Amino acid sequence: TLEVARNAIKDIIKEKNQMTTVTVEKILDVVTRKYGVTVDELKSKAKSSHITNPRQICMYILRKKTDLSLLKIGRIFNRDHSTVIPSVEKIEKEIKCNSLFEIEIKEIIEELMRG
Repeated sequence: TLEVARNAIKDIIKEKNQMTTVTVEKILDVVTRKYGVTVDELKSKAKSSHITNPRQICMYILRKKTDLSLLKIGRIFNRDHSTVIPSVEKIEKEIKCNSLFEIEIKEIIEELMRG
């Protein structure tokens, strides 16, 4: 019956739904821990690569895994929305050119999806 089928797959559906809840806070937490920077540093005007790369990764993941607009993503980092576009494009390009970087980003996203 339909009820038996629902009971049989309820845990699978529950797991899938739980895995897809990605928040700004989770993304910032996972990326800051991974790269050893603080949220304040990500939101700062600092332009050193050890801060800009994680910031761009956050922007990329926010764009790909949330429904936030470019404007909202930019505001998170105290930046104009027009800054988000090249950041996302840079990460996309690096993913295509560097398989190790692609794996690194996939691992971050998998960690986010696990919660």
